[in-house]
Amino acid sequence: MPKPIKCPQCGASEANLLQNDIYQCKFCGSIYEFGDVKDDFDKSIFKHKPSKQEIPSSTSTNTSSTIKQIILWAFLFFLISIGISLYFTLRVKNKPFALSSFKTERSSFYDNNNESTNYFTFVTTNSGAKVWTISRVNANDLSTVNYYINELNLAEKKVEKSFQLGKTISWKQSNDDAYRISFFQAIGDTCWLIYGSNLIAYDANTFTEILNNETLKRKNAVLKSGIAEIEKNHDGEGFRITTKDGYKFIYDLSNNSIVAEKQSAENTEKNEATIDVTEYYFTTAERQQLYRVKRKVSAINPSIFHESSLTSMLSDNSDWYRRVYKINSVEEVQKGSVFFNAAVLYSTNDKIVAVYQKELGDSASIYLTCFDTNGNERWTINDMETAYIKPFLQSTNAISALNGKELVMMQAYQSIICLDIDKGNIFWKFKPY
Repeated sequence: MPKPIKCPQCGASEANLLQNDIYQCKFCGSIYEFGDVKDDFDKSIFKHKPSKQEIPSSTSTNTSSTIKQIILWAFLFFLISIGISLYFTLRVKNKPFALSSFKTERSSFYDNNNESTNYFTFVTTNSGAKVWTISRVNANDLSTVNYYINELNLAEKKVEKSFQLGKTISWKQSNDDAYRISFFQAIGDTCWLIYGSNLIAYDANTFTEILNNETLKRKNAVLKSGIAEIEKNHDGEGFRITTKDGYKFIYDLSNNSIVAEKQSAENTEKNEATIDVTEYYFTTAERQQLYRVKRKVSAINPSIFHESSLTSMLSDNSDWYRRVYKINSVEEVQKGSVFFNAAVLYSTNDKIVAVYQKELGDSASIYLTCFDTNGNERWTINDMETAYIKPFLQSTNAISALNGKELVMMQAYQSIICLDIDKGNIFWKFKPY
């Protein structure tokens, strides 16, 4: 069986043939030519052309007239092929593509058959949690590409609000800039976007831009040379900024200030104020247990504790982990219970929301359960469509937020679930592909 063509942007193996050697990825919507595909595809998907050795030679009984007829028919076939090729070439050149006839994969939210979701996230607003997407729209002749930010109306399955992101670019530019969007996520009631070297902020309630590189420069003289590079600061709530003259700064969202990276580290060391936190983790062994970890963390930049560290600490009985992470206590929740492919998706002072299986195997049921802090079950969902919930199994990077009673949980690039944290009723779920 031939290997599939793989998307050069996301590596997905399923694509729709648009025309000739042009394909559209079913997963991320990228459009690429045959020459762009990765090198490990199987060329046997194209018809085999026999070599001269594979063509049987004529027998001595063939007459010259038979040979002439064969040559004549071959020449006529060649002329017909040229005519058909010219016809379709001119038709494609002078007429827009009938894109509605292509079976392209796209979200049902868009009216344009040539529009697909590239990125998505959720935002929390005064009127409830909402889904935002960044969509890509290819021109009918594949010459240009536009990107749009959209707010979806999930109830009516349509785009409620939309505006263009940046300028119209060529198809070649879109392939070269495939990874320009490196961050698209809400922090509080603000949605942040890193687009190349641009940092843009949008008010989640009004769906309007409230900050960009220019406004940052005007308010902060240290950025007057301009921003050369920007990335998410994984050590705290904010962004790392490198200016065009080579200086590095931290944009700290907790106090809306920009300070030199070195100064930020010194400030963190000086401010030794700590707070007590209670966190819940599953061990990383195949047979997993649920643990409660109480520890002290910095009030400014809390350290991140991982499931792997918990497993190592328990197996080695290591005091090193306890000292480094300032751990006060570790205790098992639901002693004796075993979980498989489990992950804690959200927790508060009195609730733990986890996804898991009770046994191994591809056909094993998936459970989404809310426990109290003693391990007692408050509600369970085990009949949700697998495509929405399976991506959360063993997740270490799920993003969750509580908006009133709405608990929103997102697995990046795959799905979002919004439910009632008290009762477990599903308000809505979203899957872009």
